[in-house]
Amino acid sequence: MEKVLHSEIEWDSEIMDHLTLLGLAFESLAEHVEQALPGIYTRAERCYFLSLCCSAAGQNEAALNVLKKVSGCSEAKSKPHLPSVLVGAKLCSQDLKHAREGIEFAHKVIDVGSHRNTHFIGQAHKFLVVCYGNAARTSLSDSERVWFLGESLNSLSRAALGKEDAELMFSFGLENAKQRNLSAAFDNVMSYSSMEAGSSGRGWKLLAPIVSAEQRFKDAETIVDLALDETERIDQFELLRLKTVLQIAQERPKHAIETYRMLLALIQAQREQTITGQKLRNESLARFGSDLYEARVMARCRSVLFEAQELYKKAVIAFTVALSIQPDFVPAIVATAAVLLKMNRQTLPIVRSFLMNALRLDPMNHEAWWILGLVSKVEGSIQQAADFFQAAHELKMSAPVQNF
Repeated sequence: MEKVLHSEIEWDSEIMDHLTLLGLAFESLAEHVEQALPGIYTRAERCYFLSLCCSAAGQNEAALNVLKKVSGCSEAKSKPHLPSVLVGAKLCSQDLKHAREGIEFAHKVIDVGSHRNTHFIGQAHKFLVVCYGNAARTSLSDSERVWFLGESLNSLSRAALGKEDAELMFSFGLENAKQRNLSAAFDNVMSYSSMEAGSSGRGWKLLAPIVSAEQRFKDAETIVDLALDETERIDQFELLRLKTVLQIAQERPKHAIETYRMLLALIQAQREQTITGQKLRNESLARFGSDLYEARVMARCRSVLFEAQELYKKAVIAFTVALSIQPDFVPAIVATAAVLLKMNRQTLPIVRSFLMNALRLDPMNHEAWWILGLVSKVEGSIQQAADFFQAAHELKMSAPVQNF
């Protein structure tokens, strides 16, 4: 690129392809894009390439900020650069707090696209479904939440109209499962599995919780066993963990312990593999994520232990640690509310605040509704408490062993 800048050689579009194939770090590749002379790329193309580099480097916020420059008010008179807008929708669909921006990005692709951009429009519909669902889960208004959920399913219906698309069918199943439309979700996932010839690990991983939500734990375990025979090792970690939860739900702790031993053996075997080059980098990232997960789990376990020993203040501190690692970790939020309720009745407003936050993130959490009923009972609102207890009971009857 320096030779191009100093006019020692002429620009050739294959230069960037060559740099990409060299396997440069994405940050370095972004620097080369920025060094390209004016006129080589349009403003939209430059921002598009930079956003891809940032996203590939794990800097989604930076990527999204770059894309906003292309779709901002200053670019309103220009024709939208569809690939950039579509990437914006994709990035927003991966983060709850950007759900509403993702809806705008996706709608822009759909509105501007034509019959020649059917692929882009199809992808935009997929991201629109996810963004509507995420917007519903972060909405503070019940009416708004219902509207977003309805739009999510409507978008899925429009996207799937006249198409045999496995990805759309999976999205349909996932959204129906989250809304506890279990029969429809089951049919969707079965259709998805048929399209994938039964070889998709994530199809099995979604089907088992759906079946468990119908309290058919044995059938769900059978599904997991079938999946273990047909999936790659990387998918087996989560499947084995799911199997232990199902065995515990069936009150078979000895079988659960044995399954955990299998899981630990698999993890150990994975760690002993020799990994070099880019795989080593991926492993370090995976370990970082694993460390965060383990830290969260350890904090949760410690807090549960303190709670069992009636050391409520220490339990609250431990739960706070878990929430500092992952602020939207609903089980820790609900557990904190439960401990505070046991500590002192003067904490009722704080307890209610925790529970309302948990229900904003997960309206289907039956434990949160149950504790909210206890709060209302203590406050003397008997009818309200009865309504909350009823909601908790109904939700528990359709609760999966783990979140969808």
